Amino acid sequence: MAIAERERRTHFSLRLEQGLGRLVLADRRIGELFTVEEMQLGLPEVPSRLDMSGGVERFRHQRSRLERFAVYADDHDIGRAARQALRGSVLQDLEIRAIDGDLVALGEVSGDRPAPFVCRLRLEPASVAGERVLLVSVYESRLFGDAALSAPALAAEILRALGLGGRFIGPTAATVDPVDGLLFEVCAELGWKLPERREVRLVEVTCTGGRARFVGARQAPGRMGPRGLGAAIESTSRSRRFLADYEAKTLYASTEALIAEGQIERAIAVYERQLEVHPDQPFLIARLLQLHVTRAGNPAEATALARARLARTPDDLDALCALGVVHARQHQFDQAAEVFGRVADIAERRGDAIEAAQARCAVAAMIADRDPAGAIRALESALTLRRRLPAALRALADLQARTGDWAAALRALADLQARTGDWAAALRTRERLLSREEDPAVRLALLNKLGQLALEQAGDLDAAINYFERALETAAEDVTALQGLAAAQERAGRV
Repeated sequence: MAIAERERRTHFSLRLEQGLGRLVLADRRIGELFTVEEMQLGLPEVPSRLDMSGGVERFRHQRSRLERFAVYADDHDIGRAARQALRGSVLQDLEIRAIDGDLVALGEVSGDRPAPFVCRLRLEPASVAGERVLLVSVYESRLFGDAALSAPALAAEILRALGLGGRFIGPTAATVDPVDGLLFEVCAELGWKLPERREVRLVEVTCTGGRARFVGARQAPGRMGPRGLGAAIESTSRSRRFLADYEAKTLYASTEALIAEGQIERAIAVYERQLEVHPDQPFLIARLLQLHVTRAGNPAEATALARARLARTPDDLDALCALGVVHARQHQFDQAAEVFGRVADIAERRGDAIEAAQARCAVAAMIADRDPAGAIRALESALTLRRRLPAALRALADLQARTGDWAAALRALADLQARTGDWAAALRTRERLLSREEDPAVRLALLNKLGQLALEQAGDLDAAINYFERALETAAEDVTALQGLAAAQERAGRV
């Protein structure tokens, strides 16, 4: 038998099952990042005569036990928090996407020629010595240009931006117990006593569809390492790469520690000796390429290693990226553009739109000074693959202005401002575009676009009404303008 009480405001339910109470919290936003999908608290002490008059508030300070919880965070919220943490960093325009089981970080490293990058992070639940652990590992880190930091250092910056700065295990991985932190935040906001949680373990972590989701439940403590992870993870090409990367980082933990300490030359020496023993080990090759290309002086080692790898595996993206970076560092920008173009083609064939778009942006950066028109084509190709690329939109607007195509430059600038949420600036830029336009049909389309932006995004009803009325002055029977004007007047209470 179950006795239930529900409150719309707090999204709680209270049940009595076989003499035990169970309090359930659902669909509750906590702080600026997480939403509680479900949290079940067991109440071991429930009086025989259950007094419901106090509602769920009656159980706020009662001893309880965490049975199950599920929380999630949308990737745009994760990205916003990461950008705030990176203020003043060399990383700019950072975006975080939860897709295909990974968190994907993309953006640019600032410099004379900004270097686009892509990092892939895998989040996996594990237990070490009976302790709850969430493993966060950057298993791919690629730079498409000459940057001020190495790929492992880039991975470390991304982990710091995610709040994992004090929890590193090597330069590109970290572990954290998210259960306590999430519970502290939930209970602090609700004023609840912390539940007992020693037997709670993470049982599922997913990153897909724009959402990172964490599920925990009571279960017996266990011990999980790389093999345990391998048994628990669905086998895909990316998961296999993650596992191989994690096992290698575990095996070479002392050498990875040298990288974290900045002892790059010692780390290179160790990895070169290991490569003599294991000449085709992908992790060793990728890590050596990443370290060699950031060394000052002669890039011959990186070039030789990259070409040797490409002779055996022509589509190896790590080797191609290293070769492109070497060309860029030597100011051989046409050769660098050609290499990054190959990277984009390979990534596009594999269905990786993010990596392909970033590589196209790198092509544009390499040839912008010599061939602005070609750079514009590369950026437009990148934006076809992925529309939300603020750096590409900014570069496109700049190049179009340099080539005298002011209308295209203003369109790109307005698109950039809209995608970064600066709707007032987007409206002003489109107004400038409108003032330059003489074609009645184009003016009508621009006025309707301005009206929609003011109505749906900027929330400026007076401006929306003005734009739609101006559109109707151009075409009195335009359906879009009539519908927009009616909607704006209704929201403004003028109907």
